[in-house]
Amino acid sequence: MSTYWYDDTGTGPCRVPQSWRVLWLDGEMWRPVDNTTPYEVAADQLNTTTFTPVRAQHLRVEAVLRPGYSGGLFLLAMT
Repeated sequence: MSTYWYDDTGTGPCRVPQSWRVLWLDGEMWRPVDNTTPYEVAADQLNTTTFTPVRAQHLRVEAVLRPGYSGGLFLLAMT
């Protein structure tokens, strides 16, 4: 899975997050995936992570934003 974090430093309120992670819905409980590569937060480029496959209908990207700033995200999910 790849994320593209938008950062408009100098022109607006969007910054890359402090951190992010992927979760999957297991019944009624959200569980983190077992990622095999780090979650990168580089601005204005694809940040790709891989994880052990899960069988799920729903995935969630959870981000911790920087205080006082918003976040911008383009998500590319790979099957």
